[in-house]
Amino acid sequence: MKAYSADSALLHLRKKHPSEMALLNEPAAATYAYLAGRLSNMQYGRRLKQGFFIASGHIESACKFIVGSRCKQAGMHWRHHNAAYVSAVRAAIRSNTFWAS
Repeated sequence: MKAYSADSALLHLRKKHPSEMALLNEPAAATYAYLAGRLSNMQYGRRLKQGFFIASGHIESACKFIVGSRCKQAGMHWRHHNAAYVSAVRAAIRSNTFWAS
């Protein structure tokens, strides 16, 4: 799916196994419905050609750096849940969702 899209995978399944599509077991039907419902989100090949990142590694690294630089300053001692609360508040402020309009 990375080279093409979820649409091509579903099309391949419908062409190769047309008679079995009605006989899918519950996990297979749920997986098929999941892919069918998210076709617009899974256009990886197109997004790669446009220059977008399709993996979360860059975002995870940036979050780790930002949270780490905030929580690991000199003399700071944080409990995990307190750091999570402060991070959630900072994220809400930065995304303009903190104040009700």
